[in-house]
Amino acid sequence: MRVLWLTQTPAGASELMQYNLPGCGWISSLQDYIKTEPDINLGIAFFHNHDKFKFVDQDVTYYPVHFRNVGLVGKIKQRLTSDLYDTNVPALLKVVEDFKPDVIHLFGTESGMGEIIPLIKTPVVIHLQGLINPYTYAWYPKGVSPRDIWSNSSLKSKLVRTGFYFEHKFFEKRAQREQKIVANGQYFFGRTHWDKNFVKIYSADHEYIHCEEMLRSAFYNSRWVNEPGKTLKLITTVNPYLYKGVEIILETAKLLKQHTALSFEWNVIGVKGDIELVRLVEKLGKARFAENNVKFLGSKNSDEMISLMLNADVFVHPSHIDNSPNSVCEAMLLGMPVIAGNVGGVSTIVKHEQTGILYNSYDPYELSGRLLEFAEDRSKYIEYAKAARRVAIERHNPQRIVDTVLSTYHQMTGHTYLQKQAAPDFTV
Repeated sequence: MRVLWLTQTPAGASELMQYNLPGCGWISSLQDYIKTEPDINLGIAFFHNHDKFKFVDQDVTYYPVHFRNVGLVGKIKQRLTSDLYDTNVPALLKVVEDFKPDVIHLFGTESGMGEIIPLIKTPVVIHLQGLINPYTYAWYPKGVSPRDIWSNSSLKSKLVRTGFYFEHKFFEKRAQREQKIVANGQYFFGRTHWDKNFVKIYSADHEYIHCEEMLRSAFYNSRWVNEPGKTLKLITTVNPYLYKGVEIILETAKLLKQHTALSFEWNVIGVKGDIELVRLVEKLGKARFAENNVKFLGSKNSDEMISLMLNADVFVHPSHIDNSPNSVCEAMLLGMPVIAGNVGGVSTIVKHEQTGILYNSYDPYELSGRLLEFAEDRSKYIEYAKAARRVAIERHNPQRIVDTVLSTYHQMTGHTYLQKQAAPDFTV
């Protein structure tokens, strides 16, 4: 069976392509399993301004697809109009014509990869990831207006039309495109009550298949151990977007620093300390992260992340909108105590006071109180963490995920697949 993946990253070729942006780890993990299946011939198309039409690496055929609006004139046009650059229907159709897939697996509705669905006859399964429409709706933090973002943005971001004011306009256009992609879809992989109900809004006739996501392999073989110290060590992994709740980190840290005797430090992975987001939140919050025990560490690879997480006490996920954040799933797989905002599909992933704590994502007072509660008596949080690891081991069982994916491929093409359902090779 010839299977073509449409992704937003080079997946298994990320190192070869010197691609070090976040977001490719779990897809690469799934690829490691799928590519070994004897009856699967795998191709992967992704947006990248590479000079080759295709190349083969480790028996996988890769197709770098150019973005639209490349070159100086195209970039100027894109900046002036907030035009969608992550699209190239003619090039994608050439890929389909060349690879001749039996089935197409589209990872995410965020990019323009899905624009080809109504133009081809090949069956497509859409793997739901982040959902642009709800993300756009939740873009601005509570009490912050577009005018606030504009007035507190840097002069450079205004002149070159970058930054979060203009990024929101870009997201609005992506949201309109996402609606069309979902409306044209027939098969969907999803994981939460939230993404399942989202599809119902735009697609009346579809088939929803529950399919968990493969996590990065290193997280399966490590385990958090409770080793309390004098300083409470908090850790968070987020992407640099306004809706990821970075301002709640600052507000919570301020409350803890100014009004309690708690000794704490808060490390944030995925965000650099010198970027526009950090400066903007500091202006809006009239405080500095560094003065409130918050440190930004930037991007880290899986081994570095695991080391930092194993040396922390609590994983905090402050995002104001999310589907099934892999960062939370990875923390649960490690057996860490998790405190997360009760938004989107997170309540499917974390069961309140069973496998973690859910709180109002806009309430730094509730989050501060939970952190104080943990510091005073962590015993029940430890029990939640143990239960979370048991759930995560079952939920992210690699062979079960592979079985779901392959059986769906076969169903879409009218064939039968014999499931393997191997047991996990790691301990609870």
